Amino acid sequence: MKIKLVIPITLDIDLSPFQSTSLKVGNSTLFHGLIEVTIGTHDFHIFKHHNSDTDERFLFIESLGNLDLDEFKKYSDAVILALGFTTGKLFLEEYYYMVLNNEEYLNAEFVSYEYKGESICSNSSILDPFGFTNYIQRLPNYESELKHINPQMSTLVLSLLISQLLKNKVFARSCSLVVEGNNCHHKLLKAGIYSIAIETITQLIYEENEQKVNPIPDQALAKEVRKKLQNCLMTFDDLISTYGKTILSAKIQDINKPTNLKKLTKPFEIYGIKLDAHSLEILGHRNKFLHSLSPTNSNQDDLELIYIALKLRFMLNSLILKYIGYSGHLVNNSAWLSKDYSVGELDHPFKLI
Repeated sequence: MKIKLVIPITLDIDLSPFQSTSLKVGNSTLFHGLIEVTIGTHDFHIFKHHNSDTDERFLFIESLGNLDLDEFKKYSDAVILALGFTTGKLFLEEYYYMVLNNEEYLNAEFVSYEYKGESICSNSSILDPFGFTNYIQRLPNYESELKHINPQMSTLVLSLLISQLLKNKVFARSCSLVVEGNNCHHKLLKAGIYSIAIETITQLIYEENEQKVNPIPDQALAKEVRKKLQNCLMTFDDLISTYGKTILSAKIQDINKPTNLKKLTKPFEIYGIKLDAHSLEILGHRNKFLHSLSPTNSNQDDLELIYIALKLRFMLNSLILKYIGYSGHLVNNSAWLSKDYSVGELDHPFKLI
């Protein structure tokens, strides 16, 4: 079955961050607006439509091949989360699944309705092609180094993002936390949510790169070290309580694991993301946020908390995007705060990752 999901939306969603092709809706033709993605072996179209006569807006996701309704729901949910992560707008509310009966997508055999809960929308797009292009055109090295950078996310990378969301629950949880954090108005809680998301994505990257992160990459050597340390501990058997030996034995078993801070910072090294001393200091604050504590003590607590949260979000988004193979620009909102309110350190409002 070919299926189309129709989502009525009350807010516009900006699809310009993505590579797209021309689109005809009714009598109107847009030069850009149709996003084509491939998830596994299945192709999908993503587009939006604004009916100016009724002022109604819709978001569409349609399959080009045959899928049953349950399969389509899984794929379309991943598409919606991908759009929510990248644009800041996760549209839920009312979903209309139209099962189509011909190649022209004109008539529906039946329509299935679901209410998905409240949408989560914020002005937190991680990409801004027009803003980025205008910014780099003013830089002295534009002609020689920056002119050929694609300001949009390719459909290949968007497809990879959706595929990861579909098959990797830990990765999907990280992106969901970003969406939740973007919409959180409590500053301390916002930073806490981003901190949890950073812990989640770095743990995923650590587990996939243990040999690069662990102090002793050679597993056989690490096993031999643990064995000798356990034998050494046994020589003090009569001097240490059972409770003490249990704790020390557990620590020996974990001796080849990095510290929590190294688990957080090493993934950035793996993906070639450079963290300056200021970013490392902010990353070190994540434990305070996880315990609902504020790292600031100045008279500008609110602004500093916002700044720290934005820095955490930038680092988090950098890791998520590099995990799926993205190379390009990323919006750095903390730079605007620094410029307007003299908080934190001055930086570029757009950065290449």
